[in-house]
Amino acid sequence: MKTDVLIVGSGCSGLYCALQLPEDKKITIITKSDVESSDSYLAQGGICMLKNDADYDSYFEDTMKAGHYENDRESVDIMIRSSQDVIHDLLGYGVDFARDENGALAFTREGAHSDKRILFHEDITGEAITSKLYEAVKKLPNVTIFEHTTMVDIVEEDNICYGAVIRREDGTLETVEANETVWACGGIGGLYRHSTNFRHLTGDALALALHHKVRLKNINYVQIHPTTFFLRDEQERSFLISESVRGEGAKLYDKNMNRFVNELLPRDLLTEAIYEQMEKDHTEHVWEDLRTIPEEELRTHFPNIVEHCRQMGYDVTKECIPVVPAQHYFMGGVWVDYMSKTSMDRLYAVGETACNGVHGRNRLASNSLLESLVFAKRAAKQMSGELMQKAKQKKQIWLISDRTTRGDDNGEVMFRYLCANPDPTVEPYFVVNKDTQDYVEMKKLGKVVEPFSWKHKLLFLLNEFSLSSQANKPVINPFGKLEYLYRDIIYDKKLVFLQHGVTKDNQSKWLNKYNRNLFGFIVSTKPEYDSAFTYDYFYPEKNIWLTGMPRYDRLVHDERKYVTVMPTWRKSLSSGTDARGVWQLGKEFQESEYFHFYDDLLNSERLLGAAEKYG
Repeated sequence: MKTDVLIVGSGCSGLYCALQLPEDKKITIITKSDVESSDSYLAQGGICMLKNDADYDSYFEDTMKAGHYENDRESVDIMIRSSQDVIHDLLGYGVDFARDENGALAFTREGAHSDKRILFHEDITGEAITSKLYEAVKKLPNVTIFEHTTMVDIVEEDNICYGAVIRREDGTLETVEANETVWACGGIGGLYRHSTNFRHLTGDALALALHHKVRLKNINYVQIHPTTFFLRDEQERSFLISESVRGEGAKLYDKNMNRFVNELLPRDLLTEAIYEQMEKDHTEHVWEDLRTIPEEELRTHFPNIVEHCRQMGYDVTKECIPVVPAQHYFMGGVWVDYMSKTSMDRLYAVGETACNGVHGRNRLASNSLLESLVFAKRAAKQMSGELMQKAKQKKQIWLISDRTTRGDDNGEVMFRYLCANPDPTVEPYFVVNKDTQDYVEMKKLGKVVEPFSWKHKLLFLLNEFSLSSQANKPVINPFGKLEYLYRDIIYDKKLVFLQHGVTKDNQSKWLNKYNRNLFGFIVSTKPEYDSAFTYDYFYPEKNIWLTGMPRYDRLVHDERKYVTVMPTWRKSLSSGTDARGVWQLGKEFQESEYFHFYDDLLNSERLLGAAEKYG
């Protein structure tokens, strides 16, 4: 069998990925059981959404705090800023989220959230979302779904994935040739005696990753849900009592019916507290009291929980129910980059199978559905080549921003060089005020646009790359406070900052918030500045290129981190010496394997390749 894209798994991430791929691609989806036997259908609580720009900081902090600050900050930022786009898609597919009396989307709160930012549909949000995605996929003529079909192995050579070996329901084996393969095969709950997961989810992708040396990450980060209905039959799948119940006021009691813990603690901390209480009481469970929630709200918001408890012999409006922690979610998994690509070419991973670092050591409630959808869409866009195609269809517009046009400034040097050595694929604009020194001369050299003018705003919407020596909002984003309206445009920019120094309180805070596609820093190293090392402290994973006189005594500890940039047409800021002299002083860097930054910067094809590599 041949296909363009093979998707292993039929949960929300696999289905949504298929929906985001071009309709001219042949897509094959296989699933180990039937489509509806996916953990995505089991998600009760809801899906998070950034309500407005003011909610960003608290949402970001809640996610980081729940993850014990081991989260990948860039992944967290991508997820949060993509949330409104994903919710817009889901509404378009017909997902019926709860509404308030005015018809607006209703939000609830769960454990470890500082505010209400969770959308829901009764207590079956996962089913409400995934069923609509499934309906949409079934309408696509380019998608074929094979149920009760298991991935046995992948076909790979020289770290390139060419498809998979599958086992059909009748036991026959078949090879599927695929241009791209996506692992969307869920978590590892089937390996545990007590788990909220379906029993057939047994970490198949992880086993194959180990066999084929595909990179894994945080595989010991397993989340235990603190409250599942207590059952003595260990073969039964544990029924989850949603975090939303505690978010709405449910309480936890010990064997003497005394409250013993803050019910809104992050899941891992609450689980620890429950286990400690069970050991202290010598019991197999604790008690959860839903009677604190108005009966009408119980029956409308949590009808499935109420019904399940009734079937188990408990009336939640009159008595407490027994609850116990159980394995629930896998934060680790197959390592992926920001576009969901694994360490093997042509192989992607999304959903609970993947680890992009969003969750850190512990997942924040209701982030799982959102994270799965956000990064599934990014995988689809990457596979379709959409971002690269867009960039190549038109000439790149580079906005080069600066406060002045001083002759020794990185920004002006870059601008003058581009004007004197034009690149047919690049159209540079210098963003500068009319009253700035040498404004007239700059107009003769090339195109100039005034800051905050309509032309500046239009060019900002069109540009592919930005250079700035001012790490502040107006230069990068001429729309000011309306930035959240243009978030998808802003955060898809490729940014390089040309900096002489750094103001920790302002610039670093802002850049940490908006640095999704920050390519790196070009930093002057005058003796009076520690700017390169300040950036190293705040942005350990970013590239730092040094101009001026490198301070070698400060670079010895990790010289691989830095690349010196001193073209012959550039004077040293620190000593005024000719650039060739500086190169001689730094020949240990010159002779290293590092690429020369300006060469890549001035070669748009190589730049695009590097930008794609960095997501």
